[in-house]
Amino acid sequence: HDFSVSFPAPIQDVITPPSSPSTSSGGGSGGGGVAAPSITATPALINISIQPGAFWSSEIFVKGSQGTSLSFLVSGNITEWVDVVPASVTIGSGKEAKVKLFISVPANVREGHYRGEIIVNGVKIPVTIRVTEKTEFDVLVVLHLDKYIAGESAVATVSITKAIGPRGGGDVTIRRFILSPEDLMISERSSLVFVDVTYASDFSLDIPENSPTGDYKFFVEVKFNGTKYEGYDSFTIIPKGDSYWVGKINAILHPLEGRIQYLKEIVTKCDLMNIVVCLVKNENIIGRINELGKDIDMAKELFNDRKYEETYDMLLEIEEKTLEIEDATKGRQNYIIVFVVFIILLAVYAEFRIKKFRRRILRTSRRYR
Repeated sequence: HDFSVSFPAPIQDVITPPSSPSTSSGGGSGGGGVAAPSITATPALINISIQPGAFWSSEIFVKGSQGTSLSFLVSGNITEWVDVVPASVTIGSGKEAKVKLFISVPANVREGHYRGEIIVNGVKIPVTIRVTEKTEFDVLVVLHLDKYIAGESAVATVSITKAIGPRGGGDVTIRRFILSPEDLMISERSSLVFVDVTYASDFSLDIPENSPTGDYKFFVEVKFNGTKYEGYDSFTIIPKGDSYWVGKINAILHPLEGRIQYLKEIVTKCDLMNIVVCLVKNENIIGRINELGKDIDMAKELFNDRKYEETYDMLLEIEEKTLEIEDATKGRQNYIIVFVVFIILLAVYAEFRIKKFRRRILRTSRRYR
């Protein structure tokens, strides 16, 4: 047999180890009716779950006397799926023989339980193959940044979507690791999560301080019932003090400062001579302040590290200026509202006095007719 062909992985491979291995005490038949010496086969029971079209392999160990000839037979409705290689072997000086076991399930087979036996010199190893519906997951990995400095933590959003499979969820193992330019694993973590149809979460991995510059991969491996699904995103480790970070800091801080100045100018123009303009623009100012606050929070999270202490302090100053503008805007808004109410009341009072004066004039004119 040539087993160099790559087959799809099974959903699950579970071998139930025996409390006491299957044994033969002689008198058994190895298919030729010849009495065989005592042997012990491990495992004593094989029970696996596998997808249609999948392939599974393992090993069978047989202990016995040196020189004992072993013959392996397969019975039941799994004979076309199971191969033992080699089918005949002789126990050597170590008093143990090892053979390969291969199970290949056709792609068009129905779901269900299929049973049979592997018989070696009269010793029976029960085999149960549970064929289950195929399940496949799509794995998407998106790093938050494309450049990092050694010693930082690389953060990625991992999204898992069940592309094919039955209803209902299950536990999956999410293993994430960083691969160096030489494909060496430099950081690794693993966790078990429940996935129904979709799942998304942020995961971080520490980049070792001694990591050289170059291109790296944030690799994610999702394992469900023995099958692996993979995804990755790439990033670059750059030298500390690289101009990239100077550019990133400037790209964040300068626009924030510009937006602060713009809001200050609008608030300054909101005087009593521009009441209508202020009333129209005031809500726009509050909305801009809220948006600015969200951007500042994101920037603070990005630079919340000892290496960026100066940048972080600048962000706090910008945030303080934003709050001052917000207070000033709301103060002017209240002042304008009070002023407008006063004008309305003054107009109502003036109208009342005018009506009263007109009635007095009418009474006077009637008296002199």
